[in-house]
Amino acid sequence: MENCSPAVAVIVDGEFGDRVVPVSASGALWIAGSATNQAAVDRLRRHDTPYEISVFQYDPGLSGAEALAGILPVVDLHHGRYSCDPPFQRLVVYGARLNEAALHALALIDFEPEAANVDGFTAIARGAA
Repeated sequence: MENCSPAVAVIVDGEFGDRVVPVSASGALWIAGSATNQAAVDRLRRHDTPYEISVFQYDPGLSGAEALAGILPVVDLHHGRYSCDPPFQRLVVYGARLNEAALHALALIDFEPEAANVDGFTAIARGAA
């Protein structure tokens, strides 16, 4: 349970690149494994990073919300109640819109939307204050 953090960021934008640097300082990070993102992660891993960085398979044919729906169960498995005490309470998503697919994916892991922004959205665990 040493890799637990209260916040997890999920980046489904295949062109996020070096913007990952400030995001990696705020909690565990899951990022789509495009060539652009992988290069940025490789550079980042050469330095000490406070939290775990996981790269997942990137499919440019999926929408951001579809990619999010595919990876959220895995994120929950690694950072949710089965792996962390306490489990993560906040989710920050980059590269996906808060649409029906995203809302459904959030509901499956018992999260609810908090706020949308130009890059994505944030969500919190149901019952988190």
